[in-house]
Formats: sequence, C-alpha cells, structure tokens
Amino acid sequence: MPSPQSVTSGPELHSPKEPTEPQIPARGAQWASSGDAPSTHREGSRPGLGTLRRAFSRASQRASGRAPEEDPGLLRRSSRFLLRTLRRAPGHGPVADQSRATMVASGATHSQEVPSRAMDGASQQSSTGVGPEELEGKSVADLITERHLLVAFEQLRHLEMGLVAEKASRTFQGDPTGFARRAMDVCLHYDGLAAEIGAIVRETLGPDGVDAAALAELARAVRAEEEAHPEPPTDGDFLSTPRHWRQHWEDAVRESARERVQQAGVGEALGAAEGASGLAQILAQLGSLVRRDLQKVRLEVHPAYAAAGFPAWEAYLRAFHGAVAQRLQELAHDAHGFEQLYVLLDWAANIYSSPDFLGAPDLALPSEPLPPLLAPDVWARLESDYTSFLETKIASCFDGILQLEQSRWAAAEVPDVLQGRYHSPLSMDILMLVAEHVKAAGAISAELEATTLRICARALGLFLPRFEKAFLESEAVSEPHLGANINACEELRTNLLAKFPGSFEELEKPLVAAICVFQKRLLQDLQRDLQPLFRVLCTKDWLTQDVLPPLMDKVLTFARHLEHVAPSQAQETLQEVHRFVVRL
Repeated sequence: MPSPQSVTSGPELHSPKEPTEPQIPARGAQWASSGDAPSTHREGSRPGLGTLRRAFSRASQRASGRAPEEDPGLLRRSSRFLLRTLRRAPGHGPVADQSRATMVASGATHSQEVPSRAMDGASQQSSTGVGPEELEGKSVADLITERHLLVAFEQLRHLEMGLVAEKASRTFQGDPTGFARRAMDVCLHYDGLAAEIGAIVRETLGPDGVDAAALAELARAVRAEEEAHPEPPTDGDFLSTPRHWRQHWEDAVRESARERVQQAGVGEALGAAEGASGLAQILAQLGSLVRRDLQKVRLEVHPAYAAAGFPAWEAYLRAFHGAVAQRLQELAHDAHGFEQLYVLLDWAANIYSSPDFLGAPDLALPSEPLPPLLAPDVWARLESDYTSFLETKIASCFDGILQLEQSRWAAAEVPDVLQGRYHSPLSMDILMLVAEHVKAAGAISAELEATTLRICARALGLFLPRFEKAFLESEAVSEPHLGANINACEELRTNLLAKFPGSFEELEKPLVAAICVFQKRLLQDLQRDLQPLFRVLCTKDWLTQDVLPPLMDKVLTFARHLEHVAPSQAQETLQEVHRFVVRL
C-alpha cells in the first residue's frame, strides 16, 4: 500500500519522471475532485476539476487576451463521452474504501514505470529552446501554459495509454468513478492543449510578430496526435479517439482571418451619401490588410510550419479568401447607386484578382483552386443592379449632351472648322460616353460589356429624334450648324460601326435618316432664297436689270458651305440642288 506522499503528484498533472515529493493541499482543494467522501489516499492525489478549468482559463487568457469560447463546449463533450464510457464499464457493485485506495495506488505505481516512446521525445531538446532538465518536474498544465505542446502531449499520451491499460485489466471494475476522475483529468488537459493551439493561431498575425518556435511546436504536436490517434478505437473508448487538432487548427486559422478582415473599415458606415469614395476607402483598407497579412504568412508563417511538414500557406490562403468573400457580400448588401456598385464589381474583378495583388508574382492568388469570390447569384444580382443604374446614368448623360448643345445654340456660337469640315462636339461626346462605359464594363465581364453596348445603342436611338427636333425648333438653324450636324451624324455612323461591330447596326438607319433631315433643311433654305430670284427671270425685268449676280452669289455661298461638309454628303446635296434648279 503506497503512502499518501507517493500518489500526491498524480499521473494527470505531472511528468512520469517527476519526483514524488509530499504535498499538502489546501483543505478546500482536497474535496474538489469528487463528490465522494475523501479518503486518506485521495486528498492529495489530484487537483479539483475547478482548479484545472481555472488553470486552462488563465493560460488561454494569457495567450489571447480573452477567455476561450470553446472550453465549456470541450468540457461538456468530454463529460458526455466519459459518461457513455462509464455505462459500458463492467461491474456496478458497491466499492469499499480499501479497494478504492488500492486502485489509486495502482494508478500511481503505473505512472512511475519506465517511460514509453512518447516520453523519449520529452527528453529531447524542446523546440522553444528549453532543455529537458528544465522541463522535468513541471506539470502538464504548466507545460501547456508555457507552450511546450509536444512535451505536454507526449506526457498526456503516456498517461492515456496507462489509463487505458488499467481499464482493460479491469482495475476499475469495482471503482468506475475513479476511472472517470482520472479520465476527466486527461481530457481536460487535451482540451486545454487544443485551446492553446487556437490561442497561438490568433496571436500569429498580431502586432507582436511571428513566434516560429511556437508554430513549429504546434505543428509537431498536431502531427504527433494524428499518429497517436489515427482512427477511432473499435471499443468506442473516448480517451483514444482522434482529437481532430488539425481541423481545430484550420478552424482557428479561418476565425483569425475573419477577425482580421473585419477590421477593415471598422467604424465607417457605408451609405449613399458617401458615394463611391467611402466604399473605395474601405476596399483599399481591406486590400492593404489582406496583402500585408498574406505576405507575412508566406514569408514568415509558412516557413515555420513547413519545417515541421505542415502545409500552412494554402490553409491561410483559403481562409482569407473565404473571409474576403464574406466581407464583400456584406458590403454588397449595403452598396447603393451606380458608383458604389461599380467600385465593388471592379475591386472584385480587377484588383483582388490581379496577379499583382500581393505585390509579387510568386504570391499571386491562384484562380483555379479557390471558389468564386462572390457566389454566382450574388454576382448576377450585382450586375443586374448595376445595369439598372447604368440605364439611368446613360440616359442622364444624353440629356446633358442635349442641354450642352442647346446652350451653344442659344449663345449663337459658330461651329469651328477642323480639318476643312464644320465640327460639332456632339459626335465626340457621344463616342467618348459609349467608349468609357463599354470599357469599364468590359473590365468586369464580357457579359456586362455586351449589356452596356445594348443599353448605349438603345439610348442613342432615343436621343437622335429628340436632338433633331430640338435643333430644328431652335433659332440656331443655319448652313454651318446644319453642316456640322451632318458631319457629326456621319462620324457617328462610321466610327460606331467600326469600333463596335455587330452592336450598332440597328442605328445605321436612324443616323442616315437624321442626315437626310438636315440635308433636306439645307435645300429648303436654299430654295427659299433662290425662288424669288428665279421668278424675276421669268419676267421682262431680267432684260433691263442684271438679276444673275444675286443668284450666283447665293449659289456660290451655298457651295462654300458644302466644302466643309463630308464629301459623300456634299455630293448628294449638290445633286439635289441640280435637280431643284432644273425643275425651276
């Protein structure tokens, strides 16, 4: 029968190599580990469950600055599976105090046996630079707190194997609660180690820099756990079930990326009043943050994990991609107006997806393995909203062009002569409007470019009749203005069909019709001026008066105007003038 001093350290808290020195626990702690009446051998055998939970809470708070959210869930899961294990434990009869003390002594004796392969690793140099001599005598909780994760896991694994062996030998047949208490200790330490993994991940991208030794230790501990627990045991024993620390690590990476991405634009409300500038500023902050973090992952974090054979780059890349996608969908929900929608679509299509986004070609975001930044239905909705605003925007631009032309007419401005032709800014304004919106849409997607071309063609088709009517009803109708408008329509017809083949064919007829209207008005004005002079030729006055010079002056003046009209249109107009004179 071992003495109380020989079981004080307990297999759950201390290394199997730790000297068993007598410890006198506080009176309140003697009752914490169990609801049973305390025996002489159990009072100092292990700390209470509350003590363990507080120790892990302090460790996690030290690492992350806040209490870990997963600890209660982990504890509940451990308790649930342990109770399920207890239901399968053989023997439910009454247990004597002497038998119970014998079980505790057996567990203590097992913990002091020759170390297993796991403890061989603990005797090696720690990745954090601490020698094995300094780790001896430390409890598992202290090892976890000081982030000697691999050593802590190896000790826990050793204790777990001893506990499983005792259960298999029916040591706990008469005392199932003794197995439950010791198993709960091991499970709580496993859960505390998992919580410390999450804390390390949360600190990795923080302002304090990258602790390469801690990351390498983390990776080795995760791989060691996977090798120790490759698959669930056939008997359903919870102690030996896989802990899924790799999945826990990936979840922590995703949560870390999400928290980092959410920092972009914190405190800045996105509203219609700010226009595109507010959204552009948020996206600029988002891009800068993601670029800086992923560069840090690639250059500092990934090498630390890779040294232990742990692929971290792709995990972080996917985590940030998912976090950016979530953030972008939130911004898309609050986006208002044409400008904000375009800024959002342009950032997703051209900035984030650019090979230069991360600042180096070898850090480019791969397009194939990653899912779309925005879900297809979200992207389609954004494009639909954008095109709705685009129709209004382009219609408003054509209204502005018409108002600008009307202001020139009211100011009686004479059209300029450029390269020998009457020039109107009308054609240049329209061509620039169409080219600008088509280019912007094409930078986002080919579908949006085609939609924009259709919108521009439809808006121009509605604009032409309005322009004709407004001009002909104005007081600015004159040969120079008519010639300038003929030239503008001809330039539109030629350039639009050449630059955007297949998109503006339907506008060729309206443009030709507009040219014919302006030509007709030129001929009507000439006819109005020449008819009185031709009437004189039909009387005897032409015998006594020289009436031909006024007629010739009118014709020559008209011919000089035609010299500044597009050659093809000027030729057609001269033919119409010839037919008119012949008829007279």
